[in-house]
Amino acid sequence: MFVRVLGIHPGLTRCGYGLIAVQERRQVNFEANGVLTTSKENSITLRLKEMHFDLNELISELKPDVIAIEKVYFQSNVSSAISVAQVSGIVHSVASRYGIDVSEYTPTQIKNAITSDGKADKIQIQQMVVRM
Repeated sequence: MFVRVLGIHPGLTRCGYGLIAVQERRQVNFEANGVLTTSKENSITLRLKEMHFDLNELISELKPDVIAIEKVYFQSNVSSAISVAQVSGIVHSVASRYGIDVSEYTPTQIKNAITSDGKADKIQIQQMVVRM
């Protein structure tokens, strides 16, 4: 089994992504990563248009089999959650255009899958990703 997974950390100012290929026996190969950005100086409408264009180009170029994104949640910063939700919607829209399934995961689920600890900090996650 060979699956190309595009992980996207949605955000309007910075939208991070990484592409891995999962081979048989769960061997994982890193293929690409980067950050899509928009300027805070531009209107929300223009920024969403730019992000839509960039995500369309990215997905068209990388041709993932599935996409995984961070599930939108917020604790105190509602405006940040709204822009993350807007970009998440763009991801779903573009993915549906290409017939690609999108799965959403909470930060706790992601941390638990990588480190077996849903409360792991960024250093622990980085160390485990390098080991994997």
